[in-house]
Amino acid sequence: LPLWSYRRHGNNLTKKPSKTLIEKAKNLSKFTSNIKKNTYCIIPFRGNSDEKSSIIFRRIKKKIIIDKIIEEALNSKRIEKLIISSPNYNFLKKIKNKYKNVAIHLRKKNEILENTDFKESIIKYFSKKKKPDILVILNVEFPLIKNIFIDKAINKLIYHNYKKIISVE
Repeated sequence: LPLWSYRRHGNNLTKKPSKTLIEKAKNLSKFTSNIKKNTYCIIPFRGNSDEKSSIIFRRIKKKIIIDKIIEEALNSKRIEKLIISSPNYNFLKKIKNKYKNVAIHLRKKNEILENTDFKESIIKYFSKKKKPDILVILNVEFPLIKNIFIDKAINKLIYHNYKKIISVE
């Protein structure tokens, strides 16, 4: 005997995976919206500011990748403070001029090498500043990130009381 029945029609969410993800994100935010967490986001950039060689200056649909990522982070409902971290002072200066509400973090040159952990640099950055409850790291290698999914990862972390989450959706 069937234990349940499932009616399919043209408007089912299961036929539209991206809509399903968005609806799940919205539902999760309903459960966590009253929980306040001090959330900061860091976007690390390890390369130089050469617009010909760096991925962050390439365009997707006429929009420069770094601008796209910054704007999605700024549109997040959960992120209070956005920090761009780079060893390139000129790049950081341009970012600060373009985005007044973005903080900058100048890293040491030896922290730009591949597979180099910049955890100590972040700890040093927060040593004299207010420390966040949650720290989000957005990588420039994933330029199609949307603010709703940034918020979903943060809400999932809060809801399940996780210490760390790596979002791959």
